[in-house]
Amino acid sequence: MMERSKCMNIPKVRFHGFKEKWREESLSKLFVERHEISTITESLPQLSFTISEGVIYPDDRKSNKRDFLIKDILSKKYLVTCVGDILYNPANVIYGAIHRNSLCDGVVSPIYKIFKTEQDSNFMECVVRNPSFISQLSMKTEGTVTKLKTLKPESFLEMIVKIAPSIYEQRKIASYFQTLDSLIQTTSKKLASLKQIKAASLQSMFPQEGETLPKVRFKGFKGEWERCSLGSLSMITKGEQINKLDLYTINKYYVLNGGITPSGYTNKYNTEANTISISEGGNSCGYVNFNNEKFWSGGHNYTLQKVKINNYYLYSFLKNNEASIMSKRVGSGLPNIQKKSLTDFLITYPSLKEEQQKIASYFCNLDRQISLQTQHLEKLKQIKAACLDKMFV
Repeated sequence: MMERSKCMNIPKVRFHGFKEKWREESLSKLFVERHEISTITESLPQLSFTISEGVIYPDDRKSNKRDFLIKDILSKKYLVTCVGDILYNPANVIYGAIHRNSLCDGVVSPIYKIFKTEQDSNFMECVVRNPSFISQLSMKTEGTVTKLKTLKPESFLEMIVKIAPSIYEQRKIASYFQTLDSLIQTTSKKLASLKQIKAASLQSMFPQEGETLPKVRFKGFKGEWERCSLGSLSMITKGEQINKLDLYTINKYYVLNGGITPSGYTNKYNTEANTISISEGGNSCGYVNFNNEKFWSGGHNYTLQKVKINNYYLYSFLKNNEASIMSKRVGSGLPNIQKKSLTDFLITYPSLKEEQQKIASYFCNLDRQISLQTQHLEKLKQIKAACLDKMFV
């Protein structure tokens, strides 16, 4: 690929060997609406369509399965779709419910709109799924309430797009984005798997409410676990409010002042790295976080100092019981968690420091892997967004 100067109808980044200007076309010249009707047959199985995944088999659908409630499902009339078709949901297209059928020939509900094309269908999917194109579609929807606004096929076909004149360039671009999407999908699956493993581990490796022993334990450790209040295991310290004039969008140390994400950045800190924090006020009060870096703890934030048991074990236990901590919130306007509620919160832990360390290391490693996969996924999404912006006109 090479950089190109900004010029109308020429993308900023382009594969070598292609120099022609992209051409403007109405979708009515690129797409033909498909109207074929059929019942479910062996060669035309029933398919579903979702915002996030596009065309899938009904058994894979995570949401409701209303079609299976219909008694005469085999005699019901559906719309035929073939591999390479572009489908959209008129009610949800502005939320991204527009995809290429990459699964198989089949039938779908007649509520969907289906189009065939002689262009490279993978390339055309990139065109119609481009965020800038979808934002333009929102101006074509009709209806009085946002949730009831729909996009008619004739309005969709009126849209003007710019496409690569060469089918070979279209295929090059499509192949590049298919590779990117494959990497994003693989990374997403790895991340989801790690999160599932962590969720299951938290449930099995910590005692459930009212119990003193976990279901799963590292080999070689026996005996009852101990239980005492958070206040007896740590010093719960409320942060210090920072002047808004000292907050910046970029600086050396982040500021936690309630909430899940930093409220800004500053050039000073009042809390050391490797400290547990618990949000004191706001809608996310009770949120538990482990801070690997030095930071400023604000006036709506608690930190746990002088922890007497393994620090990361305590964090993992609190994170597993985050919902219980959040249930302690009081106040109707701006909810908050009183220091006494945290002080009295009961912690169950193994008496042997070696077992605490084993559990802490296990979850620390899991969290590190989750963090790396999350960063990798975010980077891939940023690359895709940048490429969509630069490789299309």
